[in-house]
Amino acid sequence: MMKKHLRIAVLNETAEPVSNNGLCNPEARTLCLVDIENMACGSELREAKVARLQRQIEATAGLRDDDQVVIAAGPSTAQAAWQGWRGSARRLLGKGPDGADLALLEAIEDLQWVVDRFKRVVIASGDHIFAHAVAALKAVGVEVTVIAPPVGLSKQLRLAAGLDLKPLLFSLAHEIHPVYAQRQEPA
Repeated sequence: MMKKHLRIAVLNETAEPVSNNGLCNPEARTLCLVDIENMACGSELREAKVARLQRQIEATAGLRDDDQVVIAAGPSTAQAAWQGWRGSARRLLGKGPDGADLALLEAIEDLQWVVDRFKRVVIASGDHIFAHAVAALKAVGVEVTVIAPPVGLSKQLRLAAGLDLKPLLFSLAHEIHPVYAQRQEPA
């Protein structure tokens, strides 16, 4: 499975935008990939926390009703993730080290499929494993936004995202990581 996520970076070696074969109008649609465990900063995942994360991710990304969400979790957190995330979303189960990350990467490994359906991809994670995918998507003309958790953003992903990086809103940060519990929200 590890080879699949590396393949995404070389699908279009010309670095030219891939054509949309007229399958649908991707001009306004967004595909949002959510690494829920990473967005929770490694803290215990409960349904209420997932629901708060969902509200914050949707607000930060500016998601609309016709956008597609894909959320991935490991076996120990899947139940809380599935029940806490409200509404329509494709739910993926990843097993083993980086299992949820690899499941999300597999969902976008076909760059032509992404280009044909979406104008923008939002990746809600701080994991370095997504850096190559961000670069590959940008290379084929897809807008990419990375929503970073309050802690744990990798340098590789930060560099790949560049100016297209948005931090998770502070109002939730103090709830999901103890470092922020001592801080006051800005007025």
